[in-house]
Amino acid sequence: MLNTLRDGHTNLFSDFDRSINDSVYYKMYAEKNINTDVVVLNYLTVNHHVTGSFSHNAIRDGKVAYLRYTSFSNDVDETTLKFLVDRYKDCNGMIIDMRQNGGGSINNVANLLSIFDNHKQLLYKTQVKKGPGHDEFTDDLEVYAADSCILGKDNAYTKPVAVLIDRGSYSATSFFSVCTQSYDNIQLFGDYTGGGLGLPNGGILPNGWTYRFSTSRTIAPDGQNYENGVPPDVRVILDPACTAQGIDNVIEAAADWIMQ
Repeated sequence: MLNTLRDGHTNLFSDFDRSINDSVYYKMYAEKNINTDVVVLNYLTVNHHVTGSFSHNAIRDGKVAYLRYTSFSNDVDETTLKFLVDRYKDCNGMIIDMRQNGGGSINNVANLLSIFDNHKQLLYKTQVKKGPGHDEFTDDLEVYAADSCILGKDNAYTKPVAVLIDRGSYSATSFFSVCTQSYDNIQLFGDYTGGGLGLPNGGILPNGWTYRFSTSRTIAPDGQNYENGVPPDVRVILDPACTAQGIDNVIEAAADWIMQ
């Protein structure tokens, strides 16, 4: 019954099980665009660093910062962000790898955006369901960036930033991907995200089971609804031949763009 909605935010919960949407979860795992062994061994390397919620290192002879962020449930704090920007200040740009980041707190989306050039630009619009009709939604609630940068207005991070995404990049990661449309220095690389741009709400059934379902839809700055997946700016699918040689061609494409 719930699979009909094709929404990973629609679930039933009991003390013995939880429903999941088979089509959404199949795509998240069967169509993932990352080999984590290759990333850990050949890009982060065994000598990588961990600061807050980020694993990181420099690639391309120290000219490109590589940051791996696996869940928006993991806090993004000001101290960590300032440290990372300062550590890699001499790099040409940074890669933020969010492949298989299943989402989490939308507050961390705003926190991560706080290092960039924020000048009250539109990030997205939210419409909340208000009736049973297919198109019965409230008027747009517009969400804007802050008018500040935690690095100081004159020190916003404006170097090239490549954000890596795939079908496992869901919910809050899709929100972040939508927001990147409003920043000139950020490009999305990889595959479509998993979507999940409807914010869930729910309640309790008489038998004690709880439920949730999406109660809103999100409109990107370009006017599109990417509920089923935010498209990358540059589509790069993982090449098995490269993987066999220990090469992640998604990271390499992003690094090429930064170096150029």
